[in-house]
Amino acid sequence: MSLPVYSQMMAFTSKKHTGLWVGLAVASLAIGVLHLNQAFDDELECMLSELTPTPSILSHDSLEHRCTTLNSDLFNLQKDVSQSGLKALPSAARLMQDLRIFDMQYAMTEQNKTKPTTLRICFLQLVTAARRITVSLPREEGNANGALGCAVGMLQGIEDKAVKDLEWEETPSALSALGVHWSMLSVNERSAAPLFGNGPMPDSQGTISWVQDEWGTQAPADMVLAEDLLSQSVQVAPLRKRENLILIHAHRLKEHANALEVQHEQHSASARRYQAMAKLAEDSGSAPLSAFALSRLSHSLSMHGSQDEAITAAQGAVNLTMDPLAQYVLATLRLSSGLLNTDASMIAAEGQLRAARGQLPSDDMEEHRAKVHNEMRMWHWIAKGGTDRCSWTGDAAKFLICSICKFLY
Repeated sequence: MSLPVYSQMMAFTSKKHTGLWVGLAVASLAIGVLHLNQAFDDELECMLSELTPTPSILSHDSLEHRCTTLNSDLFNLQKDVSQSGLKALPSAARLMQDLRIFDMQYAMTEQNKTKPTTLRICFLQLVTAARRITVSLPREEGNANGALGCAVGMLQGIEDKAVKDLEWEETPSALSALGVHWSMLSVNERSAAPLFGNGPMPDSQGTISWVQDEWGTQAPADMVLAEDLLSQSVQVAPLRKRENLILIHAHRLKEHANALEVQHEQHSASARRYQAMAKLAEDSGSAPLSAFALSRLSHSLSMHGSQDEAITAAQGAVNLTMDPLAQYVLATLRLSSGLLNTDASMIAAEGQLRAARGQLPSDDMEEHRAKVHNEMRMWHWIAKGGTDRCSWTGDAAKFLICSICKFLY
């Protein structure tokens, strides 16, 4: 019995008044919860202190240097938040206070259009980083309300100003910064940063609608706006400056695809973004990023029945970097499709599953990988012996399949 045989074995394998009283009860409960929440918020002490009425006035250069320093401080804090937990709250509060002081100093300079573009870009990046920090902070003790104990929306005006100050800009860096900010808003629950409120809306209607994107699929309006801005940033940039902007665009598409992947019936929109991400990464010469996109695309396609397309995408990722997820998808799909019909292909698939061990994105995938790999090894061993080895399958259906295959082949 040859190895292709065991690949075949694997492949087998009173109402009006009642309604009135209920309505009154629900309304009373809602009012009670509202007052309870308000009382809860009132018990918290705001971790941001009162601002001095006359902060020092800085020159544009000094203000830009201060902005750059604050951005660096926020970047370093973001790396520590997941490990520091509650210990990060004082540092976060200090930086949010520094942001408020910077905003006052920023407002005391000349009119917005006379401010250097680099300063306005830095200001928006500073707000983007600050919002991201507040989303990641633990909701405990002084931050139980998610706003460091302060009023919800306390920093909303700062964010609105930073966005509006760049809206008329058409430089590549400004378009990219705006795109990143709208992208960050689109992938995070807007209510997750109470200190900044719900954030600006792309259509000024107070809610986020779903619109058609450039691929003909549906996505949130702020996400589509972000993608349009990021695409424009690449298009208007000089060739020598495009690589970094392309990579920023690609990374944001990854976040969009991930966010859409978990939305009901939005796998097509997600797949389009993985495809676009892979193309952008390829254009920028980043094989690892392109392979990452193709591997995620292959897994998404395999989960929604597009096996041939999934195999093609997975093979592309494997050709680039031997991506572990792509190897797992490729091996399991080719096995279930009956495409492992030679000794070499079976041995290669076993090797791919072995190489992916411990590197898959979820425990469920790891368990499935191990199960499939162990079964492949078992059938491999059975294929080399007689009918008596069929009893080692430990399963009546598998024993019958094994026996039939031994008889036929």
